[in-house]
Amino acid sequence: MTMPNNPKICIIHVYFGKKPAWFDHFIHSCSINYSIDFLIFTDIFDLCYHYSNISVIYLSQKDLKINILDKLGILPTFTDPYKLCDFKPTYGRIFDEHLKNYDYWGYIDNDLILGDIQTYFSSKLKDNYDIISLYSGFMSGPLTICKNSDPINYLYKNIDDYRLVLNKAKYKGMDENIIR
Repeated sequence: MTMPNNPKICIIHVYFGKKPAWFDHFIHSCSINYSIDFLIFTDIFDLCYHYSNISVIYLSQKDLKINILDKLGILPTFTDPYKLCDFKPTYGRIFDEHLKNYDYWGYIDNDLILGDIQTYFSSKLKDNYDIISLYSGFMSGPLTICKNSDPINYLYKNIDDYRLVLNKAKYKGMDENIIR
């Protein structure tokens, strides 16, 4: 597959609970990366931003769990939202209907303040990388970009005991796993 000159990138963040004090700074840093779209899935009703590249989508934990069951065949039992980190490598599958028009998707933590990541990622994506991580040989929980393709979107299935890990209530570090 040949990539366009400017691959379309969408980065997903899922957050439940009270908005952290630094969240507006995180959002502002996302907004300056205007060529990258950010989707924020959250249960915070009054979260509203007016940036063209940021969309806030209300999603309850119950609806997310139903979507996970539908897409992955796993009924999550977590109560601690931190457990969502284990599901990050599956976001290409869980949120596939939101990613149809993108060449790449990624996930991010909200405790990052971004610089000009669009320039950095664009140069790497033109080289047609499948996955760009902050770590060599490992998925990076804070920020990872993946090619939007079935082989990559289903790569989580190569993680040892992924079903067992995702069924556990406590966080197990699946978002920081070895890339194979």
